[in-house]
Amino acid sequence: MSSERMTEIMRETDGHPRTLFYCRECGDSADRGVIMTTAAVARDLAGFLVPIGVAGAAIAVICAVIAGVAIMRGAGGLSGGAVGVWIPAALLSSTPAFTNQWMPLTIAGAALGAALVIGGVVRAIVAVAAGPRATARKAARATEAVGAAPATTTVVVPVRPGRAVTGTIAVVR
Repeated sequence: MSSERMTEIMRETDGHPRTLFYCRECGDSADRGVIMTTAAVARDLAGFLVPIGVAGAAIAVICAVIAGVAIMRGAGGLSGGAVGVWIPAALLSSTPAFTNQWMPLTIAGAALGAALVIGGVVRAIVAVAAGPRATARKAARATEAVGAAPATTTVVVPVRPGRAVTGTIAVVR
């Protein structure tokens, strides 16, 4: 494009980069605000999405630690709940990925992987260190709990209002 043509275009648009409209008859321009480039939009998005990602990674690390401790203690429900909360936290930690900042997501994933492996290994070491005595104690406690129950139980099941049927259920040990 020639410089003469460029000068003519600049004259038509009043020569100001913020001018979106220029009226030749009255010589007035309408300033519609700042025109945001793609880089400006990405910078503004990074301004609030990166801190959200860091907060998500922090929540994910906390959940991973809770899951690891729960696995060490053998609390399956707690570890499942912690991993269930870890999932949306990991999704939050992926928000800065559009600016090529993968560290929050990497930290969240590595924390869960490390916590699950360390939790399982520590649980196995503790089980081996406790030896057969701990297994025998658990079996004795389970036998005591079952031993207190009667061999048969009579249950009254109402069939219709005013009538009842009785039966016997055998409990097998």
